[in-house]
Amino acid sequence: DREVTEISAFSFMGNQIITSIDLTYAHNLTKIGASAFDGCINLRKVTLNSGLSNIGSHAFYKCTSLKDIVFPDTLVYIGGSAFQHSGLETVILPNSVTTIGRYDAGYAFADCTSLSSVTLSSGITSIPECAFDECTALFTITIPDSVTHIADNAFRNCSLLSSIELGSVQTIGKYVFSNCTSLISIVLPATVTELGSYVFAGCNALKTITCNAVTAPTITSDTFSGVPQYGKLNYPAGSIISTWLNLAPYYLGYQKWNTTPPEEDDDEKNK
Repeated sequence: DREVTEISAFSFMGNQIITSIDLTYAHNLTKIGASAFDGCINLRKVTLNSGLSNIGSHAFYKCTSLKDIVFPDTLVYIGGSAFQHSGLETVILPNSVTTIGRYDAGYAFADCTSLSSVTLSSGITSIPECAFDECTALFTITIPDSVTHIADNAFRNCSLLSSIELGSVQTIGKYVFSNCTSLISIVLPATVTELGSYVFAGCNALKTITCNAVTAPTITSDTFSGVPQYGKLNYPAGSIISTWLNLAPYYLGYQKWNTTPPEEDDDEKNK
């Protein structure tokens, strides 16, 4: 119906018959309500209309057969858990999008275990809590310069994530990149002022940190919990970031960063 302006909350929740949706000609449709297609496990294809501006929370939650979706350039809001546990493999957000879940109700794309590629909108200023938590196939992410804050757990347990570009981010919350076990190096931008607890906890492959901020961003004794004992910390000449190496034990691997690891014993070398 071309006159429909909203697909109401829970309209097709749990429907296991529906396999495709074509909203191309729903010219007046502006909103897909909360849990509208929640649990439609056989839904494979969705075509959204130009004019759609709001996708409600849990709208496509657990749509496990949904592999891709094209978002119109009129879309502004994606609610919390809107695509959580879906089968999405690629996400490209148009620059019209300003919100992907509220700061206290994230999870917009969490647990999308097939999601390998994400292009974020330059319209967003923060990445909410757990937005991409447990996206275990995601291997690269570029944060646009518009983003100043990344909330807690945003990329937690993204075990294949090996490339991160942080743009102009200023503050990074707790556990944001924890257990990103493929992460070997990280560059912190000149704009960063604060790293929360356990940001890189369990990143056991992380061996190089480059911080471009002249004033050291604040960290906690647990920010780098679980990183290797030895590694390389790069920072601008004349900065005070080197003070990280002189803080209490547990900061940056028991203060052994920028020191030479012990030589392997002869038995290890001959293996």
